[in-house]
Amino acid sequence: MSTFSHIINPVSENENPNLFAIQKITLDSIVESRKRLQPTHSVELIAVAFSEALAQVGDQFDKNFVLQRSIADVHSFSVPRKLPIIHDILSLGVDNASHEYIIFTNTDISLMPDFYNVVNYYCAKGHDAIVINRRRIPEKLKDTPLEVMQAHVGYAHTGYDCFIFRKQLFQKFIPTTICIGIPPAGNDIFYNLFAFAENPLLLTERHLTFHLGMELRKEWGSKEYLKFNYSAFSNLLKQLDNHIEISKFPGAELSFFKRHFKWLMNPTFYYPQLFWKDIMASGKRKKAGKPEVRQRYFEWLLKKINFRDNE
Repeated sequence: MSTFSHIINPVSENENPNLFAIQKITLDSIVESRKRLQPTHSVELIAVAFSEALAQVGDQFDKNFVLQRSIADVHSFSVPRKLPIIHDILSLGVDNASHEYIIFTNTDISLMPDFYNVVNYYCAKGHDAIVINRRRIPEKLKDTPLEVMQAHVGYAHTGYDCFIFRKQLFQKFIPTTICIGIPPAGNDIFYNLFAFAENPLLLTERHLTFHLGMELRKEWGSKEYLKFNYSAFSNLLKQLDNHIEISKFPGAELSFFKRHFKWLMNPTFYYPQLFWKDIMASGKRKKAGKPEVRQRYFEWLLKKINFRDNE
C-alpha cells in the first residue's frame, strides 16, 4: 500500500489570471483521480502558496501553508516579482506531509483518471523516485469537458513537471534558491532525485498528465531572472558532482552514441558533466538493448502512415 501527499503551489487570480483558470482544470482532474483510488491507497492534497492565493483556493485542499518569502527577498532585481522558491514550497509541504510518498506537480499539470493508481504500481515495484513527462494538448480544448481533454492523446514534451519520491529522500536534497516559473525550474528537483534516489525512474511515454498548450519552449521571465536561476542551477550541479552515479541516469542503458546524443540534446542535462561521469564509470553501465530490426521498421512505418487528429 502506498500513500501520497500531493503538493501544489496555487496562484491567485490577480497574480496570474490565465494560470488561475487552468488551475481549476488541474484541481478538477485531481478530484476525479482521487475518486478512482483503490481502497488501500490514500492521497492528501497540500497547498503551499502566498496568503492571497490560499484565500481564493484554500478550501479545495486538505492542508494549507503560507510561504513566508519570495525570490525578491533573497536577491535584488530591477523589476521585483513575487515568485516562490521551489525548495521553500517543497520544504514546507514535506515537513507537514502525513504520507509515505511526496508528489509535486506544477499548477498547470492536470491528471489522468488513474494517475494515482498507476503511480502506486511503480512505487510498489521499488522505485523511490519517479519523474513523469507530460502530454501536450491544444489550448483550445480548455473550454471542453474534462473527459474530452483527457481523451486527447496529445503529444510528447521534454520538460519535467511531475515528481514523485519517498518523503525521507528530501532530507538529502541540496537546496537552491531557484524560483518557480523561470527556466530551468524543475531541473533542480530532477537532478536531486537522480543523484540521491536508489532506484529512480523516468517515464516519458505514459499518458498520465497533460498540459494545455502545444509549445515545447516558452520564453519566461527577463534575462535577469534567467541568469539568476541558471546561476543557482550551476552551483547545484557542482555540489551534486560527487553524488552523481551515471548508471542511474536516464539513457545509461543505451549504446554509447545513442545515450550521448540524447544527453547532449536534452536541455535538462548538463552534458560535460555526464560525459566525464560516463567515461569514468566504464563497466558500471547497464547493458545496451538490441531492438529487433523489423519492430523498429514497423514503428517508423506507423509514424508515416498514421493520420493525425484535426483538433
